[in-house]
Amino acid sequence: MNEKRIYHTLVSARGLLYALGGLHDRNNATNTAEFYDPRNGKWEYIQQMKTRRSGLTAVALNNEIYAIGGYDGSNDLSSVEKYNLDTKTWIDVPSMNEERYSGSACVVDGVIWVFGGQGAKTVEFYDPATNKWQVSASIDENETVLAYFPYEASSLLDSN
Repeated sequence: MNEKRIYHTLVSARGLLYALGGLHDRNNATNTAEFYDPRNGKWEYIQQMKTRRSGLTAVALNNEIYAIGGYDGSNDLSSVEKYNLDTKTWIDVPSMNEERYSGSACVVDGVIWVFGGQGAKTVEFYDPATNKWQVSASIDENETVLAYFPYEASSLLDSN
């Protein structure tokens, strides 16, 4: 990488590996982002994110990379932004319903799902078609959620 970072996130898109945000030192969150091209073995910077973020999560969907939540050095974040791989610009996305630091995310059928995070008490999803976040489930503060997948299990698992 071009710079040292911890508590960053990695996401793969178009055959490249993108490193977003993180900390340079104890509380110095960064908004820098870069990608690694395995064909030439080099890291290159992309446009900086609008918000400094460490402990964020990210997904790639529809030629865009979504930087979700995190910590800006002072506060946990509910904000989300996306990087358009064609225009090479960051665009704001509506904020989640809850602040999330160190959450996890995935994409299922074109919808972004975000799970937990430090202090988070919900699972929520974002549908790019409606441009809205919705809460799917609450997490009891006394529970540890190892996995939550709001999809009919029979369609994913074949018992044969």
